[in-house]
Amino acid sequence: MLEVRNLFKALNGNEILKTINLQFETGVYGLLGANGAGKTTLIKCLCNLYEIDSGSILYNGIQINHLKNNYFNSLGYLPQNFGYYQDFTAYDFLSYTGVLKGLEGKKLEHRIEYLLKELGLYEKKNIRLKLYSGGMLRRVGIAQALLNEPEILILDEPTAGLDPKERIHLKNLLNQYGEKHTVIISTHIVSDVEDISKAIILLKKGEICEQGDLDVLLKKIEGFVYEGTVPKTQLDYFMNKYRVRNVYDLGNTIRIRIITKDNVEKCFVPIEATLNDLYLYYFDEVSEDD
Repeated sequence: MLEVRNLFKALNGNEILKTINLQFETGVYGLLGANGAGKTTLIKCLCNLYEIDSGSILYNGIQINHLKNNYFNSLGYLPQNFGYYQDFTAYDFLSYTGVLKGLEGKKLEHRIEYLLKELGLYEKKNIRLKLYSGGMLRRVGIAQALLNEPEILILDEPTAGLDPKERIHLKNLLNQYGEKHTVIISTHIVSDVEDISKAIILLKKGEICEQGDLDVLLKKIEGFVYEGTVPKTQLDYFMNKYRVRNVYDLGNTIRIRIITKDNVEKCFVPIEATLNDLYLYYFDEVSEDD
């Protein structure tokens, strides 16, 4: 189990993370927050890439900075931007990375071939990385994170640059991997984690504002989500009055989805909340995939 206790972290004199308490067991965890919320800083702390200012991060009851290589050998990490040699092929890069992770021989070869096939890169394994698209490079990064079959897999914005089909395939892959391992996905795209997460963590301005099972979290905004059909001429009025998540053009009228604690006009009816609604409620912005 990976556990965070009273974590505090400042960078350049600015408080980035404040009193963070978390527990990660087997399963997929979705870490959601707007840009600048502190997600990447938290991820780097979990990967022991940042020294924390106070608090502790424990893996199976031992502080990770005391475990050194034993912790790194249990960890797979995809940063937002990972380094690579442009003249390497995908196969060369994964072979090199595998050796750094202590893998060798047939075991490494079989693992590389499996991941290249699983991530749709096998037919292009001998092409230099400098010729890869952004989405292909992202898939290479995911492959390197999975190379050592880590007990803890931490991914920072893993679907950046992936097309919808690739995103669905990756989500299914991570869901399957999370059956026996800990998977932490940091993202601001709700659909990356909505259907597969054991728990959702909402990070806002460096603090955990909510965490837990999605169904439990959605109950916190039960009765706050509405849809209604209104004349197009009234759109600006409602945009200024409510948090508007969606606007659907119906010709002479529009159907809008709003989130509010206040009393609403008779044209609105309450509807079931989703994770996208929860995201808008806490962060006052629409998720990128909405």
